[in-house]
Amino acid sequence: MTRLNQDWWEQDFHLHTTYSDGSLRPMELLESLVGLGVRHVAITDHESVRAYRELDVHRIPTGLELHPGIELDCQWQDFEVHLLGLDFRPDHPDLEAYLDHIHRVRRVQYLRLMEAINRELREEFLTPETVFPPETDTWMKPHIFQRLGQHPRFQHLDPEDRYRFFKEWLADRGLRVEIPRPTLAEGIDLIHRAGGYAVLAHPGYYWKHGMAFPESLRVMKEMGLDGLEVFYPYYQPNAPEFPTETAAIETVLTLYQWGQEFRLLMTRGSDIHRPEHRTERYRHLHRVRQAVAALSDPGPLDARGPAGEAG
Repeated sequence: MTRLNQDWWEQDFHLHTTYSDGSLRPMELLESLVGLGVRHVAITDHESVRAYRELDVHRIPTGLELHPGIELDCQWQDFEVHLLGLDFRPDHPDLEAYLDHIHRVRRVQYLRLMEAINRELREEFLTPETVFPPETDTWMKPHIFQRLGQHPRFQHLDPEDRYRFFKEWLADRGLRVEIPRPTLAEGIDLIHRAGGYAVLAHPGYYWKHGMAFPESLRVMKEMGLDGLEVFYPYYQPNAPEFPTETAAIETVLTLYQWGQEFRLLMTRGSDIHRPEHRTERYRHLHRVRQAVAALSDPGPLDARGPAGEAG
């Protein structure tokens, strides 16, 4: 595995494009990062590496270094968790086989969900053509929720409230999709077989939702987990887990200490899906940086040993 960049504050290893549930195409996304102090980036689309197959590496903006990335849905005990894969081979046959399989499953499940919602609405409002942009690789709930927000019944909803509202709306009607998820151990193994690092995405959410920390980190590391997405913009509009910026920063500082304790890689990611989120999320990440600097000298990203070597 290649070594990840040493500077947390020059990286954004959590970004989404139109190939999953983002609103920008890959090149548009990269161009939007110019001038923000970012050098090392990873497009981590949900269960998709199509961006890396179609990007022209000769057109990547000067000053940006692109790292292969992906975000996988996994199961850990009673929790759905997201696992970032970084610096792997996007064309690895095992990874390609898994992604082909999960895309087929998703299409079948979401076709059924759209049919069920249409029956609820008593009209043919949702179709693949109206819900999923042509370039979409991974069919997901946000696509359906965005289209539902255009229905006269729901046009009053604030776009920031749609996801939570429609999740509850579907649950109240017993409408759901059954997407099989690999265990966290299986996800880690898949990323390792493809030559990459396995990093637990936004762990602060799992902690706030009741996952046992730091005990879970100890077990996950024994399973092969390489790192934690420590530096993350938890303070967001309508995020009940972190009602204040102080609470969000305190969570990051605790995760930072656990990352050091368990000698895990620590990464930074904005999890940007739409450009209108960029300014506020980067502003919050800057405040996170100030808090970490005040705590101590953060040291290198790879906390496993001197100069990034395993200790």
